[in-house]
Amino acid sequence: MPTAPTKADCEQPGYLNDGQIADDDVTEGMVLCVKSSDGRYARVTVRQVNRKPHSIRIDVLVWK
Repeated sequence: MPTAPTKADCEQPGYLNDGQIADDDVTEGMVLCVKSSDGRYARVTVRQVNRKPHSIRIDVLVWK
């Protein structure tokens, strides 16, 4: 099992994807690196996906 990305991993050029993820492509266990509008990095882990109704449960870790 690969380790979850660290802040240093998420800060690497090319790790972030500018764009959107289609609903059907979101899966339980998916881990994403995101960058906020104020420049903070975060790791988002998808914990649960419900197709009907459309909802997801996530865990978010935000680094300072």
